[in-house]
Parts: sequence; C-alpha cells; structure tokens
Amino acid sequence: MDLLRMPPSFKPTFAINAEHNCGEVTFKYDKILCDTTDMVTIMNKNIQSREKAVNLLFKFNPDIDIINFINDNTNDLRRENVEISPLQKYAHLLKNYKNVEYIGGHKQTLGIHAYRLKNPMWKATDASGNEVLLMYCETNTICILCPKSYEIIKEFEKTANQGNPITWYLAENKYICCRLNVYIHQIITGCYGNGKGTGTISVDHKNRNPLDNRYENLSIASRHQQEENTSGIIPDTKRTRQRGARDLPDGITQDMLKKYVVYYVGYLNADRTKWRDFFEVEGHPALGGKTWTTTKSMKVSAYQKLMDANKVVDDLNNGIMPTSVSMQSKTVITSSDETVTLPKYIRISNARGKPHLELDKRNDSGGPRISLKMILPENYNISTELKRFIQKVITKYPELTSLYNTTTDEDNIV
Repeated sequence: MDLLRMPPSFKPTFAINAEHNCGEVTFKYDKILCDTTDMVTIMNKNIQSREKAVNLLFKFNPDIDIINFINDNTNDLRRENVEISPLQKYAHLLKNYKNVEYIGGHKQTLGIHAYRLKNPMWKATDASGNEVLLMYCETNTICILCPKSYEIIKEFEKTANQGNPITWYLAENKYICCRLNVYIHQIITGCYGNGKGTGTISVDHKNRNPLDNRYENLSIASRHQQEENTSGIIPDTKRTRQRGARDLPDGITQDMLKKYVVYYVGYLNADRTKWRDFFEVEGHPALGGKTWTTTKSMKVSAYQKLMDANKVVDDLNNGIMPTSVSMQSKTVITSSDETVTLPKYIRISNARGKPHLELDKRNDSGGPRISLKMILPENYNISTELKRFIQKVITKYPELTSLYNTTTDEDNIV
C-alpha cells in the first residue's frame, strides 16, 4: 500500500493500539495497524519524506505478486497478519495434477526474505490416481513427496534445525538440497552424515526422477548402482569411467569431473564410521608436479568441493595459478643442480608459513590414517632432512620399513 503525496492536513499521526498491543497509524480516515518496530521506522523518517509518501509495506519488498491478509482486514499490516503468497505463479507447474488443494508453507521472520512464503505445498492426485504432496522449491521446481517422506522431514527439522522449518531448493546438480548441505532424499532414507556406510552407499531414485522423493521411490544402493541409474542415463549407455575412478558422492557423476580432477575418501577410524572426502587437481601441466586440494571439511558439500576443483582447472587452463595454500609439492628443487623426487606418500606442505615434510597415508588395515609431520629448518638441505624424516617415520611406523628402507640413499628415492 503506497500512500502518495499528502496535503498538510492529512499528515499521518501515530499511537499505540491497546487492544492489539501494536502501532496505529491514522491517515486520512483510516486507522492502519502495524508492528511497533515498523511504526517507529516510519516515524523516524524526516518530515519531507513522510509528506511525500508513507509506504507501510516498505519492508515487504515491491515485487510481490499477492499479499494475503489472514484476518481479511486490509488495514491490518501487522506482520503476523500479512502473508506474501504469490500462488498464481505456480499454476503451470500443477496443471498435470487433479484435486489440487493448497495446504500452506512456511516463512521466516528475519532477513531480506522476511514473511515471504517458502516451500508452499499442495495435496493432489497424480495421473495414476495416487495421492501426493507437491512442494515448490526455488527455482521453478515441484518436488514430489508422500505423507511418510514428509513426516520424516518434519522429524529431521526437530532434531537438526531446532524445530524450525527448513527451506529446500533445487541445487545445480538437479537434486533438492538445503543450507545444511544435505539432500532431501538422504534425509528421507536416513543415508546422511558421517554415519556407517555413507561413504560407500547412496540413495537411488527408482524412476530416475530426482524430484520424485516419495518414500517408495527411494532405495539404498551401492554407489556403482546409483551411477548406472543416474537421472536420464540408461544402463550400458553411460560413458566409461576412468580406470581406477572411485565411487563418487551422492548427486555427482564422473562426467561432472573435469580432466585432472580426482575424488578421494579418507577414513578416520578403524571401523570406517568416520570419514572425510575431498577432490584434488593432479597432473595438470601448469602445476609443475604439484597437486591442488580442496577443503576436507564435512561442513562443505561434496558438490561445492567439486565446483571449486573444476574452477581451479579452468583457471589453470587460462594461465591463472591458484592462490590457496593447499598446493602440495611432489618434486622439491633445493638448488640449481639438485632435484629430489619425494618418496611415495611424502610431500612438502606449508603450515603457518613454515615448510614441513609430511607423511599422509591410508591405513590398509582400516585404522586411523598414518601421518607424521616434521618442520624444516631455515636453509635446509632436502636430502639430509628427508633422511632424518624417514628415520622418524620408520621409528613410529615399523610396518613401513620395507617401503622406505631403500629411500635413505638419495639415489634410490622413488
């Protein structure tokens, strides 16, 4: 509601409405209710601005499609009574369903999207006569649910989001995601987090539609099975994966990895219930024998890590070197006439501005990773320091003796 330029005799007056415990703005012959915080904001405008216009909906954004007044009083602009609900824009997404009944959504009370309707939902009947729940997700997408899958989502909100509704959206990989870096199909099947098995299994959409998240359409599968059943790809028509390629995270397929990008999973305990994953850029000519590694934090989604790695490849192809400290040397040159190739699993890393020799190896028995660091002194000789480091490695991990017992001689470093 825009109250445009007003004659001096019709300046707004402000008061507190005792009945509703809110602000009351009297303008011309109307009494308009609003939250006291909104009224104070209007009052704090200078006189010239107030006389030019009083926009009582200035916080509700000007591009709204429909404003719904819950109590049907168009002069009651309290936030609890105003719902921004552009329902008509969804009509084209619902045209293939029958008996469509709107059942609501949720809205936030803070931020630039305050009181804007999120994830509106409908009950409907599909072409097969099945009752479904339809949830709108940005951008321009309908996610299909069933009562059971929706109930599981609401339970997850109680435990993982303090009971607050989660806003779901369509991620770039065409799966439904949320800000908690978890997909909706993972929540419904319980296949999420750092739990047992989630590093090797995945969720499969039986009908190959990643937007159909009814409980009966989801099944737990090995990552290889899920790869073969990726949306839109028929078995035996998928591009052959690179030799030695690892099973990929949920929602990621091999063709999404640019050349030189490799996926890794590291387990942090013996029973493999805790793990972390990351991507590396390896073998790119511009790296000069080094690798670039994404963050290993599980707070960052695998998809975002992949996008970061792919961007580094694009930058390298355009002559732009990455600035991250996660560049790890595999060849060390200490002088113009000495080049030493580091042994397997040993690299030079940079921590807190100081160079380190670092061992990082997966434990073949399934236990914690084998790791050791040694800070390098100033003006170090790499051959000497490497011999010292290998002795420390063998002392701590005698089982690696056979791997490194020939590397103490500089000529035998491999």
